[in-house]
Amino acid sequence: MNRCVSAIYYGDGKLKSLEISIRDLSLIVIFTAVTFVFTTIITIATPATRGFINIGETGVYLSALIGGPLVGAIAGGLGSALADIALGYYWYAPGTFIIKSIEGFLAGWLSRKIVRTKQYTKIIIAALVSIMLIAFLWVMAYGGIEISIIIFGNPIEILIPFWLVIGIAIGLGVVFIILALIGKVYSDLALACLISGVEMVFGYYLYETLLFGAKIALVEVLPNFIQPIAGIIIGIPIVLALMEMGVDVDIARFIRKVQEEQISRS
Repeated sequence: MNRCVSAIYYGDGKLKSLEISIRDLSLIVIFTAVTFVFTTIITIATPATRGFINIGETGVYLSALIGGPLVGAIAGGLGSALADIALGYYWYAPGTFIIKSIEGFLAGWLSRKIVRTKQYTKIIIAALVSIMLIAFLWVMAYGGIEISIIIFGNPIEILIPFWLVIGIAIGLGVVFIILALIGKVYSDLALACLISGVEMVFGYYLYETLLFGAKIALVEVLPNFIQPIAGIIIGIPIVLALMEMGVDVDIARFIRKVQEEQISRS
């Protein structure tokens, strides 16, 4: 297959080539557009942070699972940043590019790791992420979180009491553990995407803290979890359907490779 080759330097002074196939370049173009569309098709404005909630994670996860970590990183970051600019949220574009690029890479990379990870390790990882999330909200959300959103032009303000915030955090933690316990392909992919979604949520929290302060940034922490959940609900069935149809999906090729390795060892 024809390849476009670029070179990068590492700290040890050695030159190493980074090869990107024509297929990957094509997928990057396609999934940049897919991510852009999913990010812009449904938006809920959040006045406090001058941002918006969307279902763009669907495009990020599709690009990562179908194209792999590199495609997920470039298409996820670029498509999301372009959507910010197109919708007039240009001040978010630099942060979005970095945050969504990391998320896309993690979704593709973690899905490979988790698929071949033993169940008890998955449970430990899920428990650690859950504890981190609960501890963060326990410290930062004491007193509750006041959420302000605009739906169909109407401003809506909701005060989520502290006990409910922690309840939601515990509920998300339970979801992590359940996905780890199931141990099926769909649950492994969902767990990988949900963990990468945590990176997205905390990434925006840090970025919005720099822009508006920690108190205002906290407003979007819980609503932002809607995005990875929507991405998993929409994206995973699409990926599984493509795998069933025999489409050349990156994660499917990796799963076959793992299965072949297991057969050869047995």
